[in-house]
Amino acid sequence: MACERGAELWVRNPRLAMHATSSMLRALVDPWDGLGPLVSSHRWGVALACVCLATFASGAVWAWRFNPLPAVLQEMKREGELARATEQEITEQATRRSRMQWVVAVADGAVGAPARALGLTLALALAAWLVGARLPLGAAWQVALVALLPVALGHVALALAMARSPG
Repeated sequence: MACERGAELWVRNPRLAMHATSSMLRALVDPWDGLGPLVSSHRWGVALACVCLATFASGAVWAWRFNPLPAVLQEMKREGELARATEQEITEQATRRSRMQWVVAVADGAVGAPARALGLTLALALAAWLVGARLPLGAAWQVALVALLPVALGHVALALAMARSPG
């Protein structure tokens, strides 16, 4: 019910989505003044989507640029299978490794990034408990996602650099 109402608000009021994006960018550019309003705004969905998409983008560009053939040939040579392997078998193994890289990229964006955010959330909650401060889990989740935004920016930069590099 609340999720449907939230989606309805975003569709009816596109300024709400623009405000969430602008507050997130302000937190990246001016963290001293921008982090407080971003954390207190309770808009963690946009931050989570940015972290997941950026992580997936860098993994996808890595998988796109990945050449598994040298590793496959080296492994087959080490195991003594290279002399009796056909070209089709070598190509199949290289294709399988390439597909595994794509699966890893998708899994890292879909599962790995939220898992890292959850781990950071639990670490923040534990640290607050150890020093005797009161930190609700929802606030720790929002702080963790905002803290991961620079990491997401690094993933975007990495993806752009890998996509533009020759070879």
